[in-house]
Amino acid sequence: MRKRHRVQQVAGVLGELLAGEARARWRRGRNGSLDPEELERGRAQALSSALERLGPLYVKVGQVLSTRPDIVSPAMIEALQDLHEQVEVRPFSEFEPVLCANLGGD
Repeated sequence: MRKRHRVQQVAGVLGELLAGEARARWRRGRNGSLDPEELERGRAQALSSALERLGPLYVKVGQVLSTRPDIVSPAMIEALQDLHEQVEVRPFSEFEPVLCANLGGD
């Protein structure tokens, strides 16, 4: 049941990202005056926030992407670099059960 909940959570966050992208494209198509750089900064910030909401594994993916200018845009790198320093701190009690389950209680 936990896996199902997690899949639903990830799908929900990805759905929000896609919906935001669709809204931005629709607005840009309607008035054509949105600055492409501003659009990219908004997209980058939305991705950074989504990765942070999804948790440590996704934050690490964002951190790795922030070091890859050959893969992502400068605006994306700038937003993802915040994941190195400005990440919401989570208590160890959230991680302890996972560690015990994977590594054993001792």
